[in-house]
Amino acid sequence: CKVLGRNIKEYSKNKQEDVTIYKVNVGKEMNIAKHFDLLGVPALAYLKDGKLLILEYGIKSVEQLKAYEKEYFSK
Repeated sequence: CKVLGRNIKEYSKNKQEDVTIYKVNVGKEMNIAKHFDLLGVPALAYLKDGKLLILEYGIKSVEQLKAYEKEYFSK
């Protein structure tokens, strides 16, 4: 999770303004893990207008995070 955390931090330096990132410790916030039926960690939940678009598992590179931004959140 530390690698993903670093990648998210780097990605967030140049992300779109309307994209918000929340880091959640699902060990402490089990209701969130249950709500999204998380099967493992690390996990990334992409939501738009309160609706789940996609749930991804595993470490993602900065380039992958930018690609998801472009695919799901570009205007």
